[in-house]
Amino acid sequence: MEAEVPTETKAEVEMQAEVETKAEGGKEAEGETVFTLAEVEKHTDAESCWIVIEGKVYDVTKYLDDHPGGHDVLLDASGGDSTEDFNDVGHSKPAIKSMEKYLIGDFAGGSSAKGGKAGGKANQSGLAVLLQFAVPILIAMLVLAVNNGFLANPFETVSPTVSP
Repeated sequence: MEAEVPTETKAEVEMQAEVETKAEGGKEAEGETVFTLAEVEKHTDAESCWIVIEGKVYDVTKYLDDHPGGHDVLLDASGGDSTEDFNDVGHSKPAIKSMEKYLIGDFAGGSSAKGGKAGGKANQSGLAVLLQFAVPILIAMLVLAVNNGFLANPFETVSPTVSP
């Protein structure tokens, strides 16, 4: 009689269990677990903390106490897309690489900003960026022109001259 050889290794069984756990509440799409905003919004406390960065969903519950910025930063960012906040901080390459172990799936909403807010450096129009620089430069030029006598000072009062 031949001994039965298991067709799945222990690692494969554990991996399958992990995939099934991740899939709870998410939808399978082409082998990826996809979470909706409604599902992500349910995970906003220390018991279960999920964040979305660049269209990926991360369960950072186990990382709360280890985050260099403190657990409050992650809790405040949880429940939605935190891509803008994450990019504004400027995380190191090792920090970004370490995120892989917390990845649980994709975000159904793509990589939109949290709460649908527009803005941020990546979304500002060219005109808005131009105005951020042009307005202060124009003000500085006006001050220099007034101080050097090229323009009359609008705040200086002119005393009337009396003729004899």
